[in-house]
Amino acid sequence: MTQEEYLKILNKKLNTLEKIADNTERQVRFLQNDHRSLLGLMRLLQVRDQLLKLVVSLTNKEESGQEWKDCVAAQESEKSIRRYQKKIIELQAKAIQVATEKKNSIAEQMSGNRVTRNIRNVYIGRWYQGLSRGFSREV
Repeated sequence: MTQEEYLKILNKKLNTLEKIADNTERQVRFLQNDHRSLLGLMRLLQVRDQLLKLVVSLTNKEESGQEWKDCVAAQESEKSIRRYQKKIIELQAKAIQVATEKKNSIAEQMSGNRVTRNIRNVYIGRWYQGLSRGFSREV
């Protein structure tokens, strides 16, 4: 493998990591909005899966050009790659935190709905049953 090919692989890996960071930012924004449909999130996750597979294949190709790892251009690319990897890790942690908060708020809403439904069915329903049997409202 030549030095140019090695640098092309590193640049492609860097561009792919930039796309993954952008995808993760979009996931965070999607989760922060009040979307009940998960279709958009599923699309983002599918794209992210494809990008991650591409990074794995580029990393495998990168291993064959280890003799060029000490050149200055490769070291600069490696620094940029590490920077984007850290950014992706931070964004992913934020996405997990936002998703957990969203899950908890939906769970609270659902439990509130369950309680309200039980009150309507058990208490109000029986009161209306009493009215329908001829009980007087003026008790």
